[in-house]
Amino acid sequence: LWCFRTQGAGREANEYRKKALDANGHVPEYLLKKRIAPYDQPSLYSWGSPEEAIIYYFDAKEAWEKTAGALAWLAAAAFPQKK
Repeated sequence: LWCFRTQGAGREANEYRKKALDANGHVPEYLLKKRIAPYDQPSLYSWGSPEEAIIYYFDAKEAWEKTAGALAWLAAAAFPQKK
C-alpha cells in the first residue's frame, strides 16, 4: 500500500501487491467486504491464515479506505474479471 500511495500503480507496487497476496490471500476478502470481519479480533493466528487477515484488516482498513484507487487496484489482482 505504501508503494502504491507514493508511486502509484506501477511495476514496483504491483510486485509488492503480488508478494502480499502470496503471503496472505485472505486479506482482500475482508478489505473488499467479500467476507465480514468479526466484531473482535482473534487472539491467535498463523501466518497466511484468515485470522491473520482479520488482524491486518483491523490495523490497515482505514489507510486502504483513505487511499484513492487502492481498493480497486487490490481488487484487480485479487479478483480479476473473467472474460
